Amino acid sequence: MIEQFRFPSFKTKILQHVFIPLAITWILGAATTMMVASYFVQKAHDRSLLDDAYLISSRVLEIDEYNERKIKLNLTSQDLSTVLFDPVESIYFAIYDPDGKWVAGHGGLTLQLKEAEKKPAFTEYNYQGKSLRSITLHHQTDPDFYVVMAQTTTGRDSMLENLLYISILPQIFILLLLLLWLRKMIRDDLQPLSDLEDNMRHRDSNNLNPLNLDAKVSDIQKLGNSFNSLMSRIQEQVKAQREFSGNIAHEMRTPLAGIRALAEYGVKNQSPEVMKDQLVAILGTQDKASRLIDQLIALALADEARNSVVLETIALDEVARDTLIRFLPRADAMGIDLGGMGLDAPCNIKAHRPLLEGILNNLIDNAMRHGCDFSNQKPNITVAIVKTIYANEPIQLRVIDEGSGLSNEQKQQALARWSKGKKTAESSNGSGLGLSIVSEYARLMNAQFSLEDNPQSKGLMACVRFLPA
Repeated sequence: MIEQFRFPSFKTKILQHVFIPLAITWILGAATTMMVASYFVQKAHDRSLLDDAYLISSRVLEIDEYNERKIKLNLTSQDLSTVLFDPVESIYFAIYDPDGKWVAGHGGLTLQLKEAEKKPAFTEYNYQGKSLRSITLHHQTDPDFYVVMAQTTTGRDSMLENLLYISILPQIFILLLLLLWLRKMIRDDLQPLSDLEDNMRHRDSNNLNPLNLDAKVSDIQKLGNSFNSLMSRIQEQVKAQREFSGNIAHEMRTPLAGIRALAEYGVKNQSPEVMKDQLVAILGTQDKASRLIDQLIALALADEARNSVVLETIALDEVARDTLIRFLPRADAMGIDLGGMGLDAPCNIKAHRPLLEGILNNLIDNAMRHGCDFSNQKPNITVAIVKTIYANEPIQLRVIDEGSGLSNEQKQQALARWSKGKKTAESSNGSGLGLSIVSEYARLMNAQFSLEDNPQSKGLMACVRFLPA
């Protein structure tokens, strides 16, 4: 079995992002410090060598020996020991004539004739198994000669090593302390995140209660608040689904039980008239059950279509006319005057045709079932399209009835699922889902649905406001 790749923890990534640049910066700084220190230490040693070379050159004399001019070092052995004394380094010197011939001092020291013509020349080399730093000084005034002064580099190297230990090692110690401090601080700051992870890992799937997150960092606090907000929304959704499922079971049980009771009564009574009446009643009950199932399917489809609805340009006038014509036979059979207003002028909106048809079907059906008063005269239901003179103003689709209307409180309740008005509850004619379906469909199309009073007379006006195309 292939082991799954494990990503580094958040704490490790933060430490890497902080410590690696810090370590690189420290290394570059330490290297720069050592280079600068080495440069100035070298300059100090070179200055000391140059001073010694000038001291030796000041004691060189020109003599006449057997009618031949020669140069001579005018130093006693004691004076020479004093000049060459150093408690750490070994110092060597040599004097050469203008032709590069050795005159005095230690033989074998490197003479830089060409390099020392214009200025003192420095170089490093091995002499008798020792590393030397030497200077060649050309004394150009009378007499003309060269002085080579050399010194071992033991003291210089030791000084640089001591400087390295004194400056670098404490910095390493401080850097390690800083790493430990950062590790502790990051762990403390991220502890609420670990607690959140542990809580989610061990939390029961039925536990949707909010978390008590004690975070000192605003980002983690925001994460905890977002998680609690998500849990709250899920809890509300689960509660709504449970209520919805319970209501479905209750609403479906009623027509099914009615169908069974009607069928049993018809079986017990052999009279053809009774059996016919029972069959007609069964058909009516089955029609209610079918309508309830259709509405439940519509709500389920609306929930699934939340992220997949594509809005396009729809001719609202055409859809309204087609729907109105489809309901005319039923309206005539019920004695309802179903008419339209503003349906002749072209009117385009941004919508989804199946959802738009579903809105019209439910609003007209709801008005025919619950918005008609047959006591005095033939009831009127009007499907209207209202546009303003402004291009960006919403286009209103209205379904207006002349029923008893609703109070403001009843209007709010009517938009909830399974909400039934007094008339509907008494007649058991309806499930209380129609207006909630309209509200959900309107929301999916970025439209606004509202229930308002009939502006002309008593009754109710269902209004859906669409964005113009």
